[in-house]
Amino acid sequence: AFTSNGHLESYLDKENADRSQRVDGRWLFGGLIPPVQGLVLDAGQPHGTQFNEEKFEYLRLWAQSLQVEMLLATMQIDGEGLQLLRGFDGYRLPIVRSESGKAHIALAPDAQGRKLAAVFTAEDCLEAFLQDAQGAYGDGLIVDTLDGASLFAQLNALPLDGVVFNCSGPVKPSAVSLEMIGALVEK
Repeated sequence: AFTSNGHLESYLDKENADRSQRVDGRWLFGGLIPPVQGLVLDAGQPHGTQFNEEKFEYLRLWAQSLQVEMLLATMQIDGEGLQLLRGFDGYRLPIVRSESGKAHIALAPDAQGRKLAAVFTAEDCLEAFLQDAQGAYGDGLIVDTLDGASLFAQLNALPLDGVVFNCSGPVKPSAVSLEMIGALVEK
């Protein structure tokens, strides 16, 4: 697979390059199943990268997280969107353990003092939050990885004012109301 026509053309002769097909990266990475055993991006380029089967699950999760982030950014959530949010199995929920041993969900920063759960769709978003926290959690932070059904059921049962997905970036943070969280709990 190639990330640009220029990379493809430099790898193949022009006649074969015309027979290429452009596909969405989410489709490509989300559909890596046997008999495919590997994927090379931008073969022949200095930055070319190869993924073997062991990395396919990571690529699948990455593709799904992009879909979830795009959906949260637009908040155009219909029945299919609800299913996508519920079905995503890569949410990261930081849990803070206090010195007394009590555990609670990490909260997103909020100038109004509201209790907004901090939830992340990808590792880079969680890392941005931890960097912003500048070590405030020390060794008392545990990160759970949850599917949507489990996450939304847990959040719905807590005394929160709302939820912020990816509160520290690098993607646009998305605030979600308790009403929406309630709608995401499978009945």
